[in-house]
Formats: sequence, structure tokens, C-alpha cells
Amino acid sequence: MASAEDFAVAIGFEVEQQNFQLHTDRFLEPWVVRTYAATVRREWLSVVNSSPVLKARFIDVRNRHPAEFLSGNASCLPSLDSVLTDTTAVKKAYFSSFSTHDATERVVVWLPDSNGVVNWDPETRITVDVFLNPSQGADIGFFRMGHDYSINDASDSIERLQVSYLDKSRAMEGAYFGARSVGQITSDVLWAR
Repeated sequence: MASAEDFAVAIGFEVEQQNFQLHTDRFLEPWVVRTYAATVRREWLSVVNSSPVLKARFIDVRNRHPAEFLSGNASCLPSLDSVLTDTTAVKKAYFSSFSTHDATERVVVWLPDSNGVVNWDPETRITVDVFLNPSQGADIGFFRMGHDYSINDASDSIERLQVSYLDKSRAMEGAYFGARSVGQITSDVLWAR
């Protein structure tokens, strides 16, 4: 279950995207993001809890009542400000949140630098390792424009992302890296090299 801090990181990541336009006359302060994230999470759980259909589905998926999550991981403390004010730290935290407990595959996300360029040079590259279950794929939002992705095989040879897909039936994303894939390959292409 996503914490309020997970919501804040996701909001911070989206605000940093190239085509995002926030109509405000001032810089978005970290405390605003933290407060907004905690409120969105609380309201989302309240809506789920008040809807019999959503509540039943929530319990089916998580085997717990949504009300149990209202107070747990609900705070978003100022200690997160150092992440929210650093674009690279926000991106690393955002992508790291996609790692799963049942992972058997390490996907490397190559992040763009401050000029929007993804560097493959060992001295200037910015990467984050994300651990995924290859039979499941990644939650929606993992494969993003402006980033690159790779998988290292046993000999440490890099296989770069060739195509990413949307699996609408499971609300997941999949990818084909050449010799290996993560998730389901479908006809809904998100991105292709």
C-alpha cells in the first residue's frame, strides 16, 4: 500500500516532467507537495472505504480493509524535503518505488541529466536499479519518455529496451529488451526504439 511519502514522490516526479505546466506564480514548496500528498492519499482511501464495490475489490487485492491504512504511513514529514527539492533524488525515489518483493530481474533505469540527456558514459551516467518480477511486469507509469532502460545478462552484457507495452487487461506495463522481456507483450505499444 502506497504511503503518503510515496504519493509525494510521485507528485514531485510528475511536476518535474517536461510537458507538465503548473499554473502558479510561485515555486511549489516541498511542504505543499507533502500536505497535498497526505490529503490525496487520505481522501482516496476514504472514497474506497465508502464505496461497497471499491471496498470489496480493495479487500480482494490486499486482504485487508481500507480503513486499516488510513492512519498507517499517513504522515509525510519534513525529512522528505531533501528528496523533493532534488530532481535526481525524486526520480530515483520514484523509479525505486516500482521494485517488488518477488523480483528476479534487475532493470536499470537511465535518468536524464539536467540538460535532458541520458548519458551512457560511466563517468556521467545517472542510473537507478529497479527489481521486477518478469512474469508480472511493472505498474503503469514505469516506462517513461526521456529515460532509457536496460537489463544486464549473466555476462554483464547490456540489453537495451526495444519496445514497451501496455497490458490493459492487467493494468501493467511490459517490455522487450531483445533476448528477454518483462511483463506481457501486447499490441498496445507505449514506446519503441
